[in-house]
Amino acid sequence: MTKARKKALVLGVHSFLDNHLKVGIQYIAEGLANAGWLVDYISLFSSPIDLCGSQRRRRLRRVWIGRQDRHGILIKPGLTEYAFRALFPAHKRSFRYSWQVGTYSALAPSWFRNKRYKVCIHDITSNIVYLPLAQADFTILRLNDLPEGFSHALSKHVINCSRNYISSNRYDEIWSAHEPLTRYARELNPASRVATIHNGVDENFLSISENVTRKPKTAVIIGSVEKWIDLELLDKTACLLPDWQFDVIGPLRRSWPGQAGNLQWLPPVAREKVPEILAGYQVGLIPFREVSGRLAYVERPLKFYEYIGAGLGVASTDVGALRSGMGDCASYGNTPEAFAAAIGREVDKASKRSAASCRELIEEYSWQNVMQIISARLEELQAVKK
Repeated sequence: MTKARKKALVLGVHSFLDNHLKVGIQYIAEGLANAGWLVDYISLFSSPIDLCGSQRRRRLRRVWIGRQDRHGILIKPGLTEYAFRALFPAHKRSFRYSWQVGTYSALAPSWFRNKRYKVCIHDITSNIVYLPLAQADFTILRLNDLPEGFSHALSKHVINCSRNYISSNRYDEIWSAHEPLTRYARELNPASRVATIHNGVDENFLSISENVTRKPKTAVIIGSVEKWIDLELLDKTACLLPDWQFDVIGPLRRSWPGQAGNLQWLPPVAREKVPEILAGYQVGLIPFREVSGRLAYVERPLKFYEYIGAGLGVASTDVGALRSGMGDCASYGNTPEAFAAAIGREVDKASKRSAASCRELIEEYSWQNVMQIISARLEELQAVKK
């Protein structure tokens, strides 16, 4: 007799169907499917009034015309993505009142209300509104970031739900991405069962050739241009280094104030091309600035692993917990002059870093290794439940 496959519910944000760099919760959903689980991945809900941007319009067509809420879309064997209908968009400008929380549950499809899962996993996401409907043997919060750190975009009701669920023992276990987040969870609830499980790195970085040709005097930042990216610092630094090329690769979510002619924005690239593209640069940039105290809870952004894995030097601002997390693997500067000097130092440091040491880091922090840790945690939780 064939053994029934265990079912997992994963509440995320980003869709596998959009041209977006894959985030941690998506790697976890994929990893569970690869391990033999049947995974229902719920991406962000769609409102008929959320029409600003091609990505939102594509989501609207998938959900309201294609009925992705009912039928789902198979991403790979064992992994199906759904997105639900909603009256209001997720942004705090539209999600303003407590009575709106119930409207999201009201439009959730009946199959979701009636389905039973072995495990439910979610991160800090507006999809937390569906957690009361989720029937699961055990529930896990992947504390990927500080809830309050998203106060510029997330509804206060999502933030409050996150804090209240942590405080009220709603979770069987919490997986924090950084040590400061582990402390945050325990401050809210000393009785919480918390494990620090760091972000992973895509195994595609292991296939980077040792004989890559890097274009001299090139720096890159990859990922969405969010509130915590210091564009002014980036622009002024580029002006100080006119013989360098600065590229920003990813969705542009803010107005672009730049004056430097040697700084350009490039659109997102396919996920599988990221290692190859990064390997053509000399220095990877992490020009973060503090927003709502968020950086105090970030030690090693995913960018850090990707830059090191591709053989780049790492120039970062010295804010929050970044220095304590990245240590001597990066150089730091908070002013344009200091940041420019950090970029110069990292060219030399990267040239002395062996390809073998970069590969060792990727192997240690690969998603394959992270998923082994996660599988062990799930087995332990299931044993406790029996």
